[in-house]
Amino acid sequence: LEGLRKHNKEFRDPRSGETCPSPSLEAQLANVADEIAYYSHDLEDGLRAKLLNPGQLEELPIWYSTAEDLQLLGDHSPIGLSRVIRAIIDREVEDVVTQSTYLIHHAKVNFVSDVRRHGSRLIQYSPEMAAMNREMRRFLFKNLYHHPDVEADNQACARSIEVVFHALLENPERLSTKARDRIARDGLHRSVCDYIAGMTDPYLAKLRATVDG
Repeated sequence: LEGLRKHNKEFRDPRSGETCPSPSLEAQLANVADEIAYYSHDLEDGLRAKLLNPGQLEELPIWYSTAEDLQLLGDHSPIGLSRVIRAIIDREVEDVVTQSTYLIHHAKVNFVSDVRRHGSRLIQYSPEMAAMNREMRRFLFKNLYHHPDVEADNQACARSIEVVFHALLENPERLSTKARDRIARDGLHRSVCDYIAGMTDPYLAKLRATVDG
């Protein structure tokens, strides 16, 4: 549960209530693993949807060096691209293991309380890998997340969520029994928000259609 939360600054120890600079090692690891998985899936999705150009990717240092090591530069076949992405994941994981082992050893932490009170995260990329990942993140934001086709879909989905949200506020009887039971405790707005958050895309679209109809 601790690892599911995002920890940008400080963290409150769930047992002692103490405010600490860092969460547990497991939680730190969950955050980094989530980022690695996120970027690799986004690269795959962007290529599959033809929103990313394989030639563009070769401008990224992490892609170029990985593809060069595999002798796959210029190989834009689905198998070749998939192999490069898998190898990037392997490189990032190995880098995190090596760098984190070094940091943990030199921090001389023995207990989880030592980890929580440590001033910096102990599960990290090396500076070189962190720099390459920042460049990949900028690339994805520019070429995928803010791609006109993606932006249009995002705006349409946001509008659907807005319409369904207001419709459920006005007609809470359309909520599930479980969601309705939460209203007295959590309030109508929170209950509707969480109900929508648990929807699949097809179910949201179906509900939007009934609201519009």
